[in-house]
Amino acid sequence: MARKPSNPKKRGPREAINPRELLDRYVAHKQFFDYEWGRIGLDLKRVRGPEGIRRVLMRVPNIQWRPPFRDWRANCLIAERNKKVTPKDLRQTRRQLKQVENNEHQLWSEQHASYEEALTACKALKSFIDYFEGAITLFPLFCIAVVLAEELDVCELTTRYSQADESVKAALKRKGDLKDLLAHQEAWFARNELFKFTRNRHEEKSALNFARATAGLPEYSWIRSLRKCHALHELHKESLNSINHTLQLFELLRRIVQSMRSVDIRRTEVRLRKELLKSHPMLQATISPNWAYMTQAFAQCRGKGFKRADLPYKIMGKYLDNLDRTKTPAEAELAKKNQLLSVIISLTNPK
Repeated sequence: MARKPSNPKKRGPREAINPRELLDRYVAHKQFFDYEWGRIGLDLKRVRGPEGIRRVLMRVPNIQWRPPFRDWRANCLIAERNKKVTPKDLRQTRRQLKQVENNEHQLWSEQHASYEEALTACKALKSFIDYFEGAITLFPLFCIAVVLAEELDVCELTTRYSQADESVKAALKRKGDLKDLLAHQEAWFARNELFKFTRNRHEEKSALNFARATAGLPEYSWIRSLRKCHALHELHKESLNSINHTLQLFELLRRIVQSMRSVDIRRTEVRLRKELLKSHPMLQATISPNWAYMTQAFAQCRGKGFKRADLPYKIMGKYLDNLDRTKTPAEAELAKKNQLLSVIISLTNPK
């Protein structure tokens, strides 16, 4: 007996996020966390609750214009208002909104059809009245107009249109209310899921895993988002394995701090400069124009008594703050003179 050909279509519910969209989200989130890890990584790993997620993220200047928050769904992580919700209630709100949206097209069609019918009947009645002009007030003609209105169902058609129009307005209001409710629920759900990730003991709290855990929010839970993005990473290794220079700088700084016998910020600065000039030409080219802001960051961290594990984050956080803030013309000119290569030349060739 011949076997039936297997069905190539996968069974189960349709995915909430298209794989192509999820990949684009993942790339945007990865770029964001790679760049901002030194500024927010430490506090994200130590956050104490869902609301703490927003407070940490809002430290990033103009975060609402960063690609994950501007182009995708990460804006729910920084929304001002949120409403505590269970996954079951969140699914119910989404179903209700989808049902309202599905019914909206039918209501608009009914409203348009009833409008056309009422308009046709009213035009016919108006045409009769206009034909006789002032004579329509005569009782015989007035009676004929009343009979004509009844024959054309003017009253019924206009009432039907009014009801259809009210139904559309009610549906639009219901849709708006559900959208607002869903936005508040998704904001809390997304923050709570990311907080769950920070409390998980099995997954590494790295910039890469934060990007994976957040890319699918709020449609997915953090664990589902992480697993799906991990699978996408395996399929697109060549395009996703590149590391942001800012994250490379942070990792270099972290290795230097960990290798030192005691925490010494001045020696850390010297070793970082030597490492950049010795074996990191691409990173050197990136950091050289902004070296003045890195030296400022080291100066701002001296005497603070930071722990060894915290120091790389504190230095990089200050560096990014200095880099992103508005500069005066004098500061910009000073930064040009204090580039990394300029500093080395002045040290090796003193006047």
